[in-house]
Amino acid sequence: MFFRKFKLLVSGSMVLSFLTAVSLCFIQVSLLSTGAYAQVKDACPSCGKSLSYIKEYSRWYCESEGKYMDEGYDPAKVVKKLPPPPAKKLPPPPGAKKLPPPPGMPAKGSSSAASGDEALVFSFEDISQLIPNDPEENQSTLIPESDSEYVTQGSVALKVSHEGGNYPGMEIPGSVLELKDWSGYKTMLIDVYNPGDKTTTIDIFLANASGQNSTECDISVKPGKNTIKLNLQRVSSRLRDGMDIARLRIWQLGEAITVPSVIYYDNLRLVK
Repeated sequence: MFFRKFKLLVSGSMVLSFLTAVSLCFIQVSLLSTGAYAQVKDACPSCGKSLSYIKEYSRWYCESEGKYMDEGYDPAKVVKKLPPPPAKKLPPPPGAKKLPPPPGMPAKGSSSAASGDEALVFSFEDISQLIPNDPEENQSTLIPESDSEYVTQGSVALKVSHEGGNYPGMEIPGSVLELKDWSGYKTMLIDVYNPGDKTTTIDIFLANASGQNSTECDISVKPGKNTIKLNLQRVSSRLRDGMDIARLRIWQLGEAITVPSVIYYDNLRLVK
């Protein structure tokens, strides 16, 4: 008897659940058939959640944000906006690769490159017009040198080999200078390389067209690379008739060096 009543109770519950489900489906179908609303998922342009179409106002409504879409809005025609693709870093074109300068040529912008305040006076590319400082004694040999260890401008430096003599060195005639009037410049620079292991000295002699001259003595040249600086304001006080240079001589005191001796010169220039 008990099992019979339990069976009837379960059967009744199942029937009630079935009738409830049928009723809900009927209500939903009725609403859809009347056109009260229709749902479209993920159509809200701002929040991405589903919209409801309200037929009474012919407008789409977002329940999540509590607002109507603009009149005429149709989610079926909205194109989803995709994020832009990540920027791809392209390698530089072959022409953009920065290459090192040729051997012996300084990089652009380096201290040896000419600028608006710097003027090249003699490059030592052609040394055929240079004269040994002591031609009578014939103890200095002038040789073009292309080894990049000694070249600081262009492709050639000057190698001066001293075999003896009182004032071994070289002379640059004013006629071969690229800039003869040194007025307005404050400093003369010349690159000097001493391949020895001891500090040596040089003297620099300048003379103008009037024969007035100035000598700077005992300028120190350390082993290796040096850039010698000469104060032209002091020189101009001695060359009172003008800084139009007619002769430039550089020598060493024979008694102060051990022969044979070698020294290299390159990139004679002026700085304002």
